[in-house]
Amino acid sequence: MNLAKSFSIYTIASFFNKGLMAILAFSLSHYILPAENGLLSLYSLFVALILPFVILGMPSSIMLEHNKLDEKEFKLYFNSSLALSGISFLVVLILFALTASLITSSIQVPLQLLLMGLLYAWFNLFQENITAYIRTIDKPMQFLWLSIIRDIIEIGLVVLLVIYQGKGATGRVLSGLITAGIVFIYALYYFIRKGLIHTKISKKYLKEELKFGFSQIFFQFNVFVLMGADKFMINHFNVGDKAGLGIYFMASQFAFIINVLVNAFYSAYQPQLYKYLRDLTEENKFKMLRVKYLFAFFLLVSTLLLCLGLPFVYRWFINPDYHAGIPYVYWNAFAFFFWGLYAILLGILYYYKKNKIVIAISVFSIILCLVLNYFLVRQYGVIGACYANLITYVSIFLVMFVAVSRVLPLPWGQFKRIIKGS
Repeated sequence: MNLAKSFSIYTIASFFNKGLMAILAFSLSHYILPAENGLLSLYSLFVALILPFVILGMPSSIMLEHNKLDEKEFKLYFNSSLALSGISFLVVLILFALTASLITSSIQVPLQLLLMGLLYAWFNLFQENITAYIRTIDKPMQFLWLSIIRDIIEIGLVVLLVIYQGKGATGRVLSGLITAGIVFIYALYYFIRKGLIHTKISKKYLKEELKFGFSQIFFQFNVFVLMGADKFMINHFNVGDKAGLGIYFMASQFAFIINVLVNAFYSAYQPQLYKYLRDLTEENKFKMLRVKYLFAFFLLVSTLLLCLGLPFVYRWFINPDYHAGIPYVYWNAFAFFFWGLYAILLGILYYYKKNKIVIAISVFSIILCLVLNYFLVRQYGVIGACYANLITYVSIFLVMFVAVSRVLPLPWGQFKRIIKGS
């Protein structure tokens, strides 16, 4: 299936997967008030913190190794990687059991929700793996149907638990957990039927996955910091103001629509990128750049349209208690635009296994994000988090561009040949 058609399908799937849930969150603004939304934000931070240590980059390694290994070896690699994630999850559980009271008091989230978050992280490993595998074998329609069915189930549960039973933030978390559990059961059956889960484990592949997973922990922790430092600092400098955090969290979900488009494109483009890099002729270099430029233009237009239509959507669909967050959307939408430019370059470092560069950029990003959020939120309040986000995303895109240009010099300035794709 060609890239444009795959991107269209993945965009629809991503809309159901993330965009539709974001829109649902806007509708729930009348049922989950800002203070409870602030609690959901902190719960999301906890889940985002532990996910890298459970997933260990397995979805990305699936896509990389599928193109390099034969069927028998890939099945062995898959099962070995899954075993490593299982061991890592057990370690996370033990550490949580030893520090549960400290974590609960630090992030001010009830223990019950944190336990749900741990279980969700394990289920999410299988969810991420099955979607990565389906993308790898180029089955976008299967990806689409899985996304649609999953979100129909979750929306139904949200309506039941949040709207009708009035369970608030707990109902919202429980809806996601039950849905992830259903996907986990299906993924387990799917992988067993495909012969990807079995009894054999390779020490060689355990070591390879651990090495790749180590760099992915840094990268995913970097993503956690990028997505969570702003909310953490807002909560830290505005102690007890869960409403203010909830307003910012709602605005962030609106801006996240841009990231939905980024994820959709990355889902469609990543397998194609590896094919270009495996056969890196001059023609494929220009085709690769043409796709990157076209997507950057599409993403810029989408960001501008989102900002133009935002006041209308807030006025007609969003609880007035959240309207103070409109300016936050503008800043964060453009921050996600630069994240998109960063993301379309990252796959090149993965392909050439430049793990040290990925770690170095991740460490730089983490430090920059934390420092900027600390000082700017303290100085300017909530809007300071927006300033910090935009500066951080622009900076890491520029660093990524320089790093990729050194690993793989490309003719970025030959626009006529890029447009022609040959």
